[in-house]
Parts: sequence; C-alpha cells; structure tokens
Amino acid sequence: MTSELKLIFELCKERKDIPYVDLSNLSEDLFFKLLVENQVLFPVLKNLEKIFNANLNPLLDKIRTSLQNDYLINADEKMKWLLDFLENLKVESMLHKYQYYQREQSDIDILIPLEKEITVIEQLKKEDFFPIAKEHFKTAMSKNIKNSKFTIHVHSKIKWESEFIPTNDVWKNSKIIKIFEHSIHIPSIEDSILIECVHSIFENRTVRICDLLQFLELTKNQIDWNSVITRLVKYKLSAVGYLYFFAINQLANDFLQLNPIDQKILESLKKNISLDEKVFSINPETKEILFKFKQKAPIKLKLSSSAFLFVSYNRKFGIRRFFWSIGVILSAALKHLHSP
Repeated sequence: MTSELKLIFELCKERKDIPYVDLSNLSEDLFFKLLVENQVLFPVLKNLEKIFNANLNPLLDKIRTSLQNDYLINADEKMKWLLDFLENLKVESMLHKYQYYQREQSDIDILIPLEKEITVIEQLKKEDFFPIAKEHFKTAMSKNIKNSKFTIHVHSKIKWESEFIPTNDVWKNSKIIKIFEHSIHIPSIEDSILIECVHSIFENRTVRICDLLQFLELTKNQIDWNSVITRLVKYKLSAVGYLYFFAINQLANDFLQLNPIDQKILESLKKNISLDEKVFSINPETKEILFKFKQKAPIKLKLSSSAFLFVSYNRKFGIRRFFWSIGVILSAALKHLHSP
C-alpha cells in the first residue's frame, strides 16, 4: 500500500490529533487523485485545515476548487430547505442513501411515493429548479444559488443499481429519525447494507475508502446477518453480496488488519451462487473478478464481470429489459474507455 493511501486513511477519521503531513515525500497529484477516487475530499480537507502549514495551501486550494465545482456545498442548509419544502407539500419521504458516514455529495437523493412524483417535480419547477436528467422513476432537478449548485434527485423507486431490492420492502423496513426537526424515513441497517452492496457492483464497480468507512459505521449497530443473507439469496444477489463483502474485508484488512465480515457469511453466500453466475461472471475460488486489490484503493471490479451479472439478473424481465440492460452496459463501457 502506498504512503499516500495510508495518510489519506488516517486523515479520513474524525480525530483531535492530526498526523504530520509532509507533501515533499508524496506526490501531490497522486494524493489528490486518490482523494477524488475514494470520495473523501471533505473529511481530509476538514482535518488538513487544522494544520498551520503554508506548504499545504496549494493542495487545500485544489480540494476547495474541486468541491466547489463538482460537489454539494452547504449540504446541511440545502437538506433543511428540501425537508421544509416536502413537509409543506405533505409528502412523506426517505433518505434511502442516508449517510452514516459524512462524505461529499454532488446531490441530495430523496425517495418519495410514486403517486407524489409529478406533484414534487412541478412544485420544484416553481422554485426555479429545472430538470437536467430523466430516467425511469428518477428526475434530477437543479438550480444555481450564487456560486453553489443545488441538485436534487427525486426518486419514486429505488433505481436500477438496487432495483432487485424492492422499494416497498425498504419502505416497510424503514425507521424514522429526526433531522432539522423533521421526521424522515431512513432504511434499516440491513437494507442500507444491501443498497450499498448493489450500488458498488452495478453503479460504481468500485469499493472505495468512503464505502469502507460507511460500512464500518453500519457495523456499530446490531445487524441481523441472517436477514441480510436470506434476502441476498431471495433477490438472487448472492454473487453480488459475496463480491462486495470480500472487497470490504480486503480493504479493512489492508488498512486496519480487520475482517468485519465473518467467513461463515461469505461461505453461506458462496454456496448459493448459481451456476450461470459462476459461468458468466465469477470464479469464487480464484476471485478473478477483482484485480489489483492488494495494491491500492479503490478496489475496482472488472466491467465485463459486473455487466454479465447485470444481464443475468435482467433476463427474467423479458426481452425488452434485456436489450435495455445491454444499453446500460454499452454506456458504461464508453464511459470506462474515456476515463483517464
């Protein structure tokens, strides 16, 4: 593991004692690239600002500029506005990607009942938001406030990266917490694990430092692992769960010499991986789907493997859905080819 990664991980933690930072022995460009890849710009900036070191100013300016251009600034203020807005409309809502660990966001994801979708979108337009992207059961609405963007992803169902976890189940299992004096639903701990799991495999195809830190926060709660395993098997996500937990264990072991996922959980999922998953996407013995996992974070998943997983799950939805999934894969492939 590189010295940059070790330092980044230390600077991600909530801490009073800040480790000494000497960028003369580090590559600033690589350091910044790893911060972006692992989505930990915010916590690292928060800790670096406590250090009075003029040599860090160029890096701090670079981080602040990146956050200003690509991430959601004043997230708490914008969250409060959104919750006030929904309460005035009398719309029940859920933060289905609830942040158990503080990390940067480029938008706020909110889940609302399907029958309220048109109402919420139209009312946001009256507040000067405009649609910037439209997908099935998801509309991205955005506006600029001074030098800060404000983007809201309005979901009426949990999107494709986690559609195999029924939205109704997530609503049914959710709990209510208070945020800015508003009562709002968040997923159960078990559902949060499932959503994180399939999001990593199908959407990002990476498991990053921010994912590890968020997972470790989740493990501070009591988790019904039998429920997690049973539902992964029921939703035909055994291979996805196996890969995600294996990757989390690898990162936890690299950074903390921990294995937060019991080997019995991995073995239980492994024996439930279907034959077509083994043929098309995963060799659970050699773990060929993962590469470079001992060299750096994030752990990257092979595009072809996650694509085959996605196609195999979508066969049951018929030929139309099958071709739609092929389109998703081609889009991902183009994005992958054009990425640096």
